[in-house]
Amino acid sequence: MQYMHFNSSCSFCGVANLLELQGREVTDEALFQAMRADILLHYEEKDGHWQIGAMLQSGCWFDLALIPMGFHLEEYTAKQEEIAYTLPPPFMVGLKMREGKGRHAHVLTERDGDRMIFLNPHRKNDGEEDLVVMTQEECICRLMPFSTVGRLASCTPKETDFEPLMAQSKKNWMQYQREWIAFTAQPHVREELLTLRDSFFRALLLDALEGARICGHREQEQRLELLQCQFMNSLKQEGPILLSKILDNEAVQEAFKFYIAS
Repeated sequence: MQYMHFNSSCSFCGVANLLELQGREVTDEALFQAMRADILLHYEEKDGHWQIGAMLQSGCWFDLALIPMGFHLEEYTAKQEEIAYTLPPPFMVGLKMREGKGRHAHVLTERDGDRMIFLNPHRKNDGEEDLVVMTQEECICRLMPFSTVGRLASCTPKETDFEPLMAQSKKNWMQYQREWIAFTAQPHVREELLTLRDSFFRALLLDALEGARICGHREQEQRLELLQCQFMNSLKQEGPILLSKILDNEAVQEAFKFYIAS
């Protein structure tokens, strides 16, 4: 059983467990590092989100680390009844959380009659169960009407060419920086900042911070910790918030410089 070692890593941990079922011992952090997920920045046009680190969860990103190992993550959309009743294990799928919002990646390892046995990615010794057993009907209740299913397939090993990806990432970081400077130069009310927390601020102040920690970029981690703290404190203010006067300007410049120069 592979365990989670960083925030929002359930999909990374799910892929690590799929690899373990194939006899390969790879941690979620090792996948993260092999993907260069701490550097690569992506703009998802579909929902207008900047994404880095743990948010790079689709097969095309995991394949950056998998194909050199001789694997490929096949992804396809399946109906909830198909997932619950007919798809053969092993595969990874997101299930609704029992409490709260959102979904959590699980890996179906076995069917036993109408019982489904899932590996549950979680942090070691956090009190969560390694295995979650549910009936097919219980599974349907925790599935979306259509869900993305991921399973490993063998392929010819090939080294990943990161050069074009890094070039596009550099352009994305430069665009993100321009948008950051323009946005923070204007006053905004607290509700505006909260609305954009996941789509705009999260990439730099949460996921990039976690990536810097995972990959040992200590100075960058410290910069981003400072900026995260200043941002969270700004949300406590009443009235218009001018982030350019609250966030450490040198830390902001050096943080973006770190990625653009990579």
